Amino acid sequence: MPNLDEAEQTKWRRFGEPPKKQRRKRKKRSTTRSPEATQESVMTISRMSQSQPTMSFVGNIGHKEKKRFQPAIARIFYAAGLPFRAIEVPRMRHALTSLQPDMERYLLPRKALAGHLLTEEYHLKKNELIARLRDEPIVGLVSDGWSSISKDMVVNYIVVSPLMHSLLWYTRRTANT
Repeated sequence: MPNLDEAEQTKWRRFGEPPKKQRRKRKKRSTTRSPEATQESVMTISRMSQSQPTMSFVGNIGHKEKKRFQPAIARIFYAAGLPFRAIEVPRMRHALTSLQPDMERYLLPRKALAGHLLTEEYHLKKNELIARLRDEPIVGLVSDGWSSISKDMVVNYIVVSPLMHSLLWYTRRTANT
């Protein structure tokens, strides 16, 4: 073995491969820890109004706009899959009304999001789908049966079509087994 000292030749003979170069260990970067939450760092509704000035909105808000506001906010929650409790977070309420603070009184409670507005939106979308299904040449009805943890037997019926989103058409509870 040419040009190798005796120790290197021994390693070659012993292991059958050249010695590996030792890698230098990288220094670990110091991790910065985020500061702990304190009473001063927590944002409340009263602190938001002090820290972030709101602009007055130009123009009056009519009854029509107020009636469109609640379903529009509800659709945001439904489309994004946000939990209904998020409407009670002060930062969320502030973000939704920062341009028009007077709209704060028209924000929905969590139960309205999960209750009558959800039902109304479901029926609205269902009626739109019925109108659209009339023009569809091919429609499929899919059923899916399952049981809950409490052993309730449930069958879901879902309407599908190649050019549209699936829709839960009907849920039927069957007898317990």
